Amino acid sequence: MISICEATFPTAEFDIVETNFDNLSKEDYDLLKKNQSEMNKLMGSMEPSIKEFNKKSSIDDFFKRCKELHCLIFLLKNKNQQIVGHAFINKMVISGRFNLADIYLDKKYRNGGLGFYFLSNIEKQLKEKHGCKILQLSCLAKNEAGNKLYQKSGYDIIRRGYAKKL
Repeated sequence: MISICEATFPTAEFDIVETNFDNLSKEDYDLLKKNQSEMNKLMGSMEPSIKEFNKKSSIDDFFKRCKELHCLIFLLKNKNQQIVGHAFINKMVISGRFNLADIYLDKKYRNGGLGFYFLSNIEKQLKEKHGCKILQLSCLAKNEAGNKLYQKSGYDIIRRGYAKKL
């Protein structure tokens, strides 16, 4: 069992970069698109309605919407400056409240404490740089790894969501 402060991966070998869609390089945009595609497949395997939604809505549509909302993008880069994780955050209308729209970590970097490290540092930057008081998110009930990360990170369950295919 990994304690909250430990990570299997040496965290000094990773950089967390805050950016937005206007400042992304073509290479980083393409890597984000690839990672988002992998995440969509994983979420679609957990929830059929997401799989159907992903068929109708492209990643470019999602990125366009994030750009319109002025989403912050946090990139987790390894020592070779390759993106191994990312998060999309948008500021809510309510002052000091932000929404974690998506967070992703490459498969080979999971289950070693790096997700906790990444999320903790995102929280710290949001608080210090953007005045974030509350970071909210939603997570599929079937996403055991995500739910475990959020509970380990001190998030409280504040509501249940329901969906029905019509």
